[in-house]
Amino acid sequence: RGCSNAWRGAPARQPRPQYPSVSRPSRDLLCCYMRKPNHSRSPTPLVLDGAPLKVTELVDAASGPAPRAVLGETAAARIAQARTALLEAGAEGQGIYGLTTGVGAHASPATAEAMDGFGLRVMTAHATEIAATPEPLAYARAALILWVNQAGTAQGGLPGVSVALVAALLAWVNDDDATPPRLDSMESTDPGFGALVVNCQLALHVLAERQMPCREGECLPLMSHNNLLLGRLAFLCLELERLASVGAATAALSLAAFEGNTAVYEDACRWEAASRFDAAAAAAIASWTRADIRWTPRRMQDPLDLRCAATALGALLRALQASEGLSATVSRYSAHAQCNPVVLPDGRGGFHVGTAVGFDALPLRASLDAVLGALGEICNRSYSRVGTLANPSLNGGLPCGLHNGSSHGGVHNRNLLVIAAATAHQAAAAASLRLAGSRPTAADGVECVGAFAASAAAAVGATVRACRTLHAIEATVAMAALGVRSPATTLTPHLSALAVEMAPSLATYYDPTARFRLGEVAERLEAAVEAASPGGQLTASAATA
Repeated sequence: RGCSNAWRGAPARQPRPQYPSVSRPSRDLLCCYMRKPNHSRSPTPLVLDGAPLKVTELVDAASGPAPRAVLGETAAARIAQARTALLEAGAEGQGIYGLTTGVGAHASPATAEAMDGFGLRVMTAHATEIAATPEPLAYARAALILWVNQAGTAQGGLPGVSVALVAALLAWVNDDDATPPRLDSMESTDPGFGALVVNCQLALHVLAERQMPCREGECLPLMSHNNLLLGRLAFLCLELERLASVGAATAALSLAAFEGNTAVYEDACRWEAASRFDAAAAAAIASWTRADIRWTPRRMQDPLDLRCAATALGALLRALQASEGLSATVSRYSAHAQCNPVVLPDGRGGFHVGTAVGFDALPLRASLDAVLGALGEICNRSYSRVGTLANPSLNGGLPCGLHNGSSHGGVHNRNLLVIAAATAHQAAAAASLRLAGSRPTAADGVECVGAFAASAAAAVGATVRACRTLHAIEATVAMAALGVRSPATTLTPHLSALAVEMAPSLATYYDPTARFRLGEVAERLEAAVEAASPGGQLTASAATA
């Protein structure tokens, strides 16, 4: 993400000693910032056999080198059987939604002549552009990987599409020369009809590039799903785990700058009694501050924002990794066909065609609301810690201008701090509360039942951006405080390494002739956490605990 520019002029990195590994709770639950898509992996494609996919598997496949994904033999057999069952049921005169009947308010039986080309007409009608922009290829690939995996799932119904259509979609996923589709904002199409508009835009784009016709019974499955949102959420899950790791390091920096009491984070029993997720966050903070020689605590009990940083980070880990958390919800949806109609096993070795529950994304929105609540509290406590460090009655003699920036009297950093905190406060409100009573009412009063999950995801993205800004400001202020304290404060090896990586940002912060670029500071902080992390490269359990 452009980190190379931020490193120009940085001092040579000091050799790193071998640090003790991070404690077990943190290794199990807290994914470090280094957990990025594995672009260096060998080009072994992800086999799609209908089983639930982990978010890490999905992200690695969608953003990695070709070949990215292949269809498993068992899933291919299930897809072929379901396709045969769907066509046979239609030939026997069974009423099948979208195959022998219309859709929506016009779901009445129709003649074969009327249904000829009907699915393609419905898709084209829904694909009207509002303000379409190119979609990142990785997101589009993730959506299609999810769709193919659902098409061959063994957990419930199947969409009844052909193996040829699945092969065409996977060929586009594995094509390095594929062009990004132009899609509208999912939030703009959220009220009422979920992702129908963007799904149709994606399907028509891919079918046109692969010169693949859309056969009878295959258009509705390409329309009725939440996979574009699910693909984005898979990437977002890893971004949130990285944010938690950066939050732990930033809180440790502030604790050292305040000369706070680190013992509170080393009492594993206390945190385990509250939550294993809180214990994981506390262990991550303790791994940054643990050393044989350290500063003498200034107070027996620090302000709440310093001594309880782990509870906010633990809430984010819980919202991500608990059995009903966001990562697990995305994984469950990856093996659940959301289309209508759906081909279901009849328990006797055959199939029957039925009606699915559709693609209402309420479970996703509920998980995102939990993430929003945790992010809001992380932002609140980061904002509060900056105030604590700049409060002369609490900080033990630190100058009150720590958060004012350059020596020519500017207050740009303080203004950005307030703006970021206000943005987080506004964006982190639960979508279920923010959108209560705002649903539009259709003429038939039936179809407008969107769950607003895409709007909730957009709110999470806005809060993450505000949180990155707050963490960058907090780290800069903590570094300034550590510069004032030195050599009175004895830093741990981990924090010393982090301070070395962050030093160029501090020089710019106090240079009246330089522009202070907060975005570069945020990137430098994240890269510094990667370089100086006490636990090395960690991986998340992603709801397996």
